[in-house]
Amino acid sequence: MPFGLTNAVPTFQRLMLAVLNGLLPLKCLVYLDDVLVVGRTFDQHLENLDDVLQAIDKAGLRLKLSKCSFAKPSVDFLGFTVSAAGLAPNVTKVEAIRAFPTPQNLTELRRFRGMASYYRRFISGFSDIAGPLHRLTQKGVRFDWDKNCQRAFEQLKEQLISAPVLAFRDLNGDYILYTDASDVGIGAVLTQKDENEEEKVVSFASKAFSGAEKNWTTTEKEAFAVVWALQYFHPYVYGRKVTIYTDHKALKWLRDIKHPNGKLARWILKLEEYDYTIEHLPNTKMQHADALSRAPVNTILVSMSTWQEFEDMQTFDEDIQLVKEWVQSGSRPDQKPVDVSVTLDTLYKNFDSLVVKNHVLCRKWTDKTAKEREQIVVPTYLTPNILEEAHCQVGHLGVAKTFEMIQRKFYWPGFFKAVEEFCRNCEVCSKNKAVPRPRSPMKPIEVIPIPFYMIGVDIIGPLKTTSRGNKYILSVVDYYTKYAEAVALPNQEAVTVARALEDIFARHGMPSVLLTDQGSNFESKVIASLCEMFGIEKRRTTAYHPQTDGLCERFNGILKSLLRMRVNKEKNDWDEQLPHALLAYRVSTQSSTGVTPFEMLYGREVRLPFGTDQEKLVSSPTHGPAKYVEELKKRQDILRKLVTKRIEKAQEKQKRSYDLRYRAQQNKRFYMGDTVLLKNFRARGLDEKYTGPYIIVNIRENDCEIESLESRKCKVVHANNLRRFVVETVANPLGEESEDMLSSDSDESTIELINERAGVRLAPRGIDDQAEPLNLRYNLRQNRRQPDRYGVPVLDY
Repeated sequence: MPFGLTNAVPTFQRLMLAVLNGLLPLKCLVYLDDVLVVGRTFDQHLENLDDVLQAIDKAGLRLKLSKCSFAKPSVDFLGFTVSAAGLAPNVTKVEAIRAFPTPQNLTELRRFRGMASYYRRFISGFSDIAGPLHRLTQKGVRFDWDKNCQRAFEQLKEQLISAPVLAFRDLNGDYILYTDASDVGIGAVLTQKDENEEEKVVSFASKAFSGAEKNWTTTEKEAFAVVWALQYFHPYVYGRKVTIYTDHKALKWLRDIKHPNGKLARWILKLEEYDYTIEHLPNTKMQHADALSRAPVNTILVSMSTWQEFEDMQTFDEDIQLVKEWVQSGSRPDQKPVDVSVTLDTLYKNFDSLVVKNHVLCRKWTDKTAKEREQIVVPTYLTPNILEEAHCQVGHLGVAKTFEMIQRKFYWPGFFKAVEEFCRNCEVCSKNKAVPRPRSPMKPIEVIPIPFYMIGVDIIGPLKTTSRGNKYILSVVDYYTKYAEAVALPNQEAVTVARALEDIFARHGMPSVLLTDQGSNFESKVIASLCEMFGIEKRRTTAYHPQTDGLCERFNGILKSLLRMRVNKEKNDWDEQLPHALLAYRVSTQSSTGVTPFEMLYGREVRLPFGTDQEKLVSSPTHGPAKYVEELKKRQDILRKLVTKRIEKAQEKQKRSYDLRYRAQQNKRFYMGDTVLLKNFRARGLDEKYTGPYIIVNIRENDCEIESLESRKCKVVHANNLRRFVVETVANPLGEESEDMLSSDSDESTIELINERAGVRLAPRGIDDQAEPLNLRYNLRQNRRQPDRYGVPVLDY
């Protein structure tokens, strides 16, 4: 293969990989004709050098002595100077950048940016400094070199000239991490101590805050800086002890917070996979991290990374490195390795679609326009950053649009499922996007076949004030006969409502059950005293769920419709038309009973102006009152038996129709300990559609008692107004199965607390360890973790 042809470079590289197979990368590194022999000691270096020379001789290759260097304390390799002190930019390359003239066109600017970006790991805040230069390279932007561009150009040169030497990490050593947060971003510095107890910088990192993150409290920003830095340096610090220094003293007690809110609780959980301690350091001693946080570079914006950076990122993933060697050699093992990760298994199966471009493993893919693209194979530890950038920083688009955005450039096994999971777990989307909520099965109210045994009461208004001074309507409906009463009221105060109810009770007797909403007038001491005095059971509907008193709500709609058609133009005589509207309702046949409310209550048909004489109940006036009462009782018994069956049939039909309509949502039940959001019924304009998060502490049929994770206040709401809130998961950069997030050593007192609220008693430990409590359901979902004080979900309803 002669040099100069397109395939010369990969062919030469494939040859060198084959020649030095078995020696890479522990004994040597190779890029084309540059072979770097390594060794921790001089003797080891000589042994490795001997193995490399034998391999080259065996392949029939020749070396030119004048181009070889042996036993050097430092060496230039691929633009870097590698020595025992660490990694530094090559002096010759830096000098070329320093002497680079001011770019006169876009081509020269791109050449300079490419050269400087190759050394961006040595420059604090590279993207922030190079921002003006980057904007000039964007499509549609005119090349206009101004003072900002010249300042950035000169600053990048100065930073490269004074670039620090990054120390090699000690694989068995502990780490020191400095973190700091400002109003604009996060800064982090990872260091290690050498044998002389001197700190050496291993790497820098920084990140700019998004719009929402800027609104966090100082403690939340500082805590997030710790979480983000540990995840960013995960390949370094995972499995090693890390001492974290921060200038925010409150973080020292991060692990000791008894009742953290939702965000802090999730972050504390993420930190548990690391062996860390937090120490306070005054701000005056935190200049390195503090400076990075003041001028952050968005290191998580992987779409802005160069090919060189992606090559470096892939070196942390052993599976990708192994597959890259297969691709570069042109073949893969005939048999797939056993007990491999999902990543390696998938890449092995898709070997034919893999290529190496600019030393980065990519996957060939054809888009919808039949255009062939190359997707960068992303290391597992980097996937959360890509998901964050594609979804959160772009504008919280849906699953399909977020997936298409990632698919254009990146690939990793199962990335559509990862996108779907990430979008579903997004807190901002959960609170602001409308999605079908889980629906509880309909539970019809049991109707007792006794007139005015149970009545529903509600207030209509405010309406336009009439000449009599009335502004509200008190509506009362009997659940059995469907008979309704309506009283015009000047106000809706509790005393006014109580007097109207007393008047209705005087006509129909005292009900056994009084059902109202949670209005302040119905929840007052006046109504409570009235019910207590007359021996009435007071029930109330769930907040923001008027369907509980559906009969009364339906009557209100009918009554307002009847009044609307009868009032004058000024609409101020509705109280005068109220008796006529009531008559129209009472004499109309109800679909659920098949008869009119009037006939259900009085046992006879009503006489109307346009009707005939009412049916005589007795054949002769000689029959006295006793006979009339007997005949009336017989008629009402027959009518009630018939109507009771019709009501039951109507309820079954309505329940069947409702449950069938919402069957898919009903399968998504809630359980004790679930984290949920509550529909915000007061939302206006751009307000969040949901509030929370809350945790379910008790379940009663279709109602849930929820407790705010912030205020610790409890309230009872209907399950239809809740939406499941899935806590963000912690992506494992190593691609391994994550351990159970709920410790087996859960605090027994917290489990007893929630069981006590649910009315469940557990057998004491040591008496019967095998016995399971009745009606318990341990719903351990891996995509969320409940606060420790609630233990595990325990109740299936």
